[in-house]
Amino acid sequence: FVAWRVHHIEPESRTALYTVWDQLVFVLNALSFLYIGLEVPALLAEREREARALAGALAVALVVMATRFVWVFPGAYVPLYFSPRLRAREGGYPPLPNVVIASWCGVRGSVSLAAALSLPASTAAGVPFPGRELIIFVTLVVVLVTLFAQGLTLGPLVRLLRVRAGEDTAEELRRAREAVLAAGIARLDEFCTEVSCPLAVHHLRTAMQDELAALRDE
Repeated sequence: FVAWRVHHIEPESRTALYTVWDQLVFVLNALSFLYIGLEVPALLAEREREARALAGALAVALVVMATRFVWVFPGAYVPLYFSPRLRAREGGYPPLPNVVIASWCGVRGSVSLAAALSLPASTAAGVPFPGRELIIFVTLVVVLVTLFAQGLTLGPLVRLLRVRAGEDTAEELRRAREAVLAAGIARLDEFCTEVSCPLAVHHLRTAMQDELAALRDE
């Protein structure tokens, strides 16, 4: 509802809304990890004799971690390699340490857990959903492995690779967003002078103008 109607909300109220939403997300994440803490001992006790299940879950965790590297590295370099214009606009290739950090930031959490828990407890025939408990177990192992293996080593890895955040990142993002909105509004104005302007375009322009004003107020 907010995503579609946020431009009807006053900027002051919108700021409070985002703050409350951030807190709500924080609480829900905390509850999801509390659930993990309560469920893991029981699941481990059920499968303490199933070494293959644990080994398989650890293998899945390694595959998940490796897959992010396979995805991030080509995504960071291949488009720039084949597009000199894009490469010039981006100022060249990204530094290797930064790409390594982006690849290592693949900690799994509440989304993975929610996906596993969304499986029905039983099929349409009324029998237990096959493999559901195993899937949840594997997901919990993946969450824990990435949380500890990647989460606890991320800080030392950043220091080891000497990666530093740009001090003006937030300001650059704000200016970029302002430029995008201003360009979009200008193009909509051009469009409305060329053809009959649909009502949806007026609504879109109003939303963009409101967001631009909010950014400038900040």
